[in-house]
Amino acid sequence: MRLLEARHGLKAGEAPESGRVVAQLGDRSVTVALVDGRWFRQHAAHDGRSALSRLHPVGHEFSVAHSVAAELIEARAVE
Repeated sequence: MRLLEARHGLKAGEAPESGRVVAQLGDRSVTVALVDGRWFRQHAAHDGRSALSRLHPVGHEFSVAHSVAAELIEARAVE
């Protein structure tokens, strides 16, 4: 969480669900989840249910923070 805040200027905090972190930039947010030693991005599937997509293994938190920041910053630039 500190990487997201200090390096990328994003708000970050623990999600209500255990093992999840939410990063925010403006009105957009990205949730990542730590499951069985891997980081996943949580998103809505085509049917509307929650789904997880692999990001990086534990130990690569810098890469997770970079992926999350890039997604939020790119989305903001498109607006």
